[in-house]
Amino acid sequence: MIAILMVLNLAFATGWVLPFDGQGGAAKAYALAESLDAPDPILAGLALPEPPWTDGWRLLLPSLARPAGARMVAEATGLAWVLTGQVLPDGFIRASLYHDGQVEEARFASLDLVARWAADRLEKRPKGLREKPGLEPILHTALEGDLETAAKMAEAKGESRLASRLRRYASAGRGPADLPDLPPAVARFWQGLADPKTMPDARMGLVWKAFFGLRQNPDGQNPALEALIKSPLLLHKSAALLLLHAKNDPRWLDLADALPKKAPRFTWAWEMQSFAAFERNQPQKARRALLEAIRLEPDESLYWTNLGWADYLLGDLAGAELASVRALQLEPNPTAHYNLGLIAAIQGRHLTAQRHYQKAVSLDQNWEIESALKDLKDAGKPELAFWQGFLLTRAGEADAARQAYDAFIAARPDHVLVPMARRARQRLARASLKVRPVGLALRPEGGEVQGIGAGEPFYLEVVLEGDPALPHRKLVATLRQNGAVASRAEVTPPYPPNTAAWRGRVGPLQATAPGPAEIVLELGGVRTIQTITVGESNLARKLYAHGIVLTDLSGRPLLEESALLAPKAEARLSQRLITLIKEAAPIVAGIKAYQRPIARGAHRGEALPAFLQNPDPKTIRAYLEAVLKTPELAEPNAVEGFVRWLLQKEK
Repeated sequence: MIAILMVLNLAFATGWVLPFDGQGGAAKAYALAESLDAPDPILAGLALPEPPWTDGWRLLLPSLARPAGARMVAEATGLAWVLTGQVLPDGFIRASLYHDGQVEEARFASLDLVARWAADRLEKRPKGLREKPGLEPILHTALEGDLETAAKMAEAKGESRLASRLRRYASAGRGPADLPDLPPAVARFWQGLADPKTMPDARMGLVWKAFFGLRQNPDGQNPALEALIKSPLLLHKSAALLLLHAKNDPRWLDLADALPKKAPRFTWAWEMQSFAAFERNQPQKARRALLEAIRLEPDESLYWTNLGWADYLLGDLAGAELASVRALQLEPNPTAHYNLGLIAAIQGRHLTAQRHYQKAVSLDQNWEIESALKDLKDAGKPELAFWQGFLLTRAGEADAARQAYDAFIAARPDHVLVPMARRARQRLARASLKVRPVGLALRPEGGEVQGIGAGEPFYLEVVLEGDPALPHRKLVATLRQNGAVASRAEVTPPYPPNTAAWRGRVGPLQATAPGPAEIVLELGGVRTIQTITVGESNLARKLYAHGIVLTDLSGRPLLEESALLAPKAEARLSQRLITLIKEAAPIVAGIKAYQRPIARGAHRGEALPAFLQNPDPKTIRAYLEAVLKTPELAEPNAVEGFVRWLLQKEK
């Protein structure tokens, strides 16, 4: 018994070589895995547990090929060691190895040196290194999930062992949970994803439990999140920080402040410490954290942009300008341009300020202009009111822009920019905002309709026009019937600053009954009212509006979209289904499982095959209403769905 346990422990005291980043990285990792007697990197790539949030690992790490990546993969998988790496543009290889609770990183001139280094650290005797660059396209195809194609490619190259292994992976019916040779913790994680009741309270499983606990009950108790906070693992601390920050729990500040001590080579830890320092009005601490982040990732534009802001807060305008210029050299971004505009405005370099502000607005897709306006106000200099007016104009806030220009002219009547402010003020006298409804639709995307019926969710097609620009406000639509609000919808249109016109949809709205109704549209204090007449309920259009497609036995829609939206669509849909049911009646009569009496409705107790020869429209309508409530009743097609529905007992 002792001998067996020792063998099992040895079998599981294994590690993974992850696919390397960079040119030829997958083939190099494959050769290293063979040399170190580890599972191939395809298994690692397919079975690696992913975090639950959008962007997965990339939210924490630009690449797993860094020390923090190797460490967190080991923590997520329970592996004894993990080797990650990157083939650099100069041909050198940077490798990170986690083992025995520590992580090492080094740079090598050849793959052979990486193999010797890793083997020495792991106390292994490496096998002969056989690098095959020709495997790269095969491995890439496999890692993208096309295992069958990769297996054929391997066979064509005479790599029968690799082809066999790829086919083994491809036969995993339920995905990663069925992959062979998984480490126990990884197998339990994938089994837990398939059956959440079995998700383990450890490693990546605990992260998923905390994430879903937060989604299901944002303000309630979350034992998994509390466990993450107390855990010593870097993966758990990082996940806890993300989740606390997402729910605006102030504990994220202390966690962010402490994280770099736990992982000083983890760039994201320094990034989050800088955010915490900014939040606590500690620009000097933010600056130190950003310098550490830049030391680890010198080409990350975000860190240079924020370093410039830290220098600005510390009064070092020259340093702020240098850092912001460096950020723009790495990647154009509106924040750095807004910051450079602010610096130039403070220093009285008006043309430079104008150039940066114009460029910032042209790049701004997320309304960072609102933060730029706050920065101008917080600077506390009356001459900056000119630039507030400049940006407010492009933010569609004409009244506020006029007030800013007036304040500037009153405070600094002799300023060189006063003539420009007066001209801008005159142009703003012609400012306007128009909100026009131009059509109706039953879906967020899809063709317009001529009218709507009671109970049909619908969308209003709207055109917005702003001179000089549209404001960043909510567009609100209210449907009123008989003096009361029947439904209400709102949307923040996704246009960027300095947009003069936009066309889009707001909804869904829904009328409660046929008859007259009015739709009130509101944006930025402008109101438009449209009167409509709501028609009778139409089941075919309701089904279309909810995205429910009824199909025949061959999977084709019973009616095309244009027919579903046409007059008398419900009658045509009903008749089409009746025709198909009659055609299928002889087939149903020959199926033993259907030789039962009808279990519901006015025809309860009648023989099913006989009824199908002449189904009545009332029963068809009852079925369509049931499908509207439970779309699964239309699967696998409307005919079979109708038959099965007839045989189900009413609840």
